[in-house]
Amino acid sequence: MNPLWVIPQQGGPGPEVEAYVIASVDLLNRSGFNVMLRTDMAVWRSTVVDGGYKINPTFDPDLNALGGANAFWLQVTMPGEGTVGCIANRVFATSDYVAIIENGTLWYEHPPATVTRMTFLLPHLRGHIKGAIGHHGGLWVAPQFRGQGLSWILPRLTRALSILRWDVDWHCGMVFGSLRDRGVPTDNYGYSAVELCIDGYFPPTDSEERLFMTMIRRYDMDLQIVRDLDLMKLHADKQVIDFAPIARQRQDQPLVATPGAA
Repeated sequence: MNPLWVIPQQGGPGPEVEAYVIASVDLLNRSGFNVMLRTDMAVWRSTVVDGGYKINPTFDPDLNALGGANAFWLQVTMPGEGTVGCIANRVFATSDYVAIIENGTLWYEHPPATVTRMTFLLPHLRGHIKGAIGHHGGLWVAPQFRGQGLSWILPRLTRALSILRWDVDWHCGMVFGSLRDRGVPTDNYGYSAVELCIDGYFPPTDSEERLFMTMIRRYDMDLQIVRDLDLMKLHADKQVIDFAPIARQRQDQPLVATPGAA
């Protein structure tokens, strides 16, 4: 059995979430991709390193206690090509998500002293984002497969799985300024809000950065899942490369298609 389906049920998510996961996997499969949920974070780390990327310490098992209870990653493969994409995910149970950014425990179980050099810009959100918080990162797509919709579907599938596994209240992430300036967090990843979080020294890269926090609350995740599931049903002949532009064009349209609607 694909481990994607070995999902602890928390009792909170509605049936649409599981239906969305199934539809997303079907969409990837008919696009020529296979996807598997994995919990061996050391393999994720090796995959990212082999792809030429630096490791996000949030998901590094050498720096944090990670396992199936609090972390997973999605591995996307294609026959004859091996791994062509991946994304990592964690859950944080906290009364203040902003606090774990400020004190560095978002990235490190034992933060280095350099964390105190960060310029933190979100005091107005302290205490607002709390509960079970999903946090994605480590998104990588092989160069020859970029622009085919993987960066659109993987964050959404990750959020749905976070709901099924942990019944999350929020889902968040971090992006550098270059991605935010291109609208990637909202247009591709599907987050509802983006705020400048750190402007200055950033310990994981040991350099000056503009870092933005992405966020979406559970209510908006549920609405997005229902909307996207409806779109997948309406366009059951489409592949991932076709689907992302369709979803962006229709995101403000009614969930139920009217006669003659495209």
